[in-house]
Amino acid sequence: MSLPTNWRGWVWIPILSLLCVLPVPEAAVAQPGVEDDPSQWVMPNANYAGWNYSPLDQITVDNVHTLTMAWTLQLGVQDSHEASPLVIGDTMYIVTPKPNYVYALDLVREGVIKWEFRPEIPDLETTVRSACCGAQTRGLGYADGRVFFATLDGQVFALDAETGEVVWRAENATVRTGETVSGMPLVVGDKVIVG
Repeated sequence: MSLPTNWRGWVWIPILSLLCVLPVPEAAVAQPGVEDDPSQWVMPNANYAGWNYSPLDQITVDNVHTLTMAWTLQLGVQDSHEASPLVIGDTMYIVTPKPNYVYALDLVREGVIKWEFRPEIPDLETTVRSACCGAQTRGLGYADGRVFFATLDGQVFALDAETGEVVWRAENATVRTGETVSGMPLVVGDKVIVG
């Protein structure tokens, strides 16, 4: 069976569109210079391919049994943390599940909180009931000295990585219609993608 003549051109449009879109993540750079340093963890899953791998070699099969806990930090959150932290320089950034607080931890002074950001979520319990996948958020994004994250109720924030001050805020969901956000932001070029 052959397609009608006027449909033949339409078949190629989606295929060509995909070829134009797929190369974008490889060309995009979240933070020039920093992403190539294996001691930095500047995006969830380590890179755009989601490898969750670091080539660092301080921990090996020969010395892993000698590791001990250096320090812990209790943040008072009851739900499970599902977001991997980011490490940029001497700072670790983490986001909690409900109520979606963001912390910058000093890695030089063990357990010291450099700053914390507590977004206002007007109707948190309604938001949690609307969420498809629990009260967790899946992570943070980082680029150009800014930490990006989304709250469960769909607010998207850009925070200054040094101070925790809000650089900008946008709304990306409407809880009253059942929309929530739990995905981690992905920085691609000059865009922050959240879902």
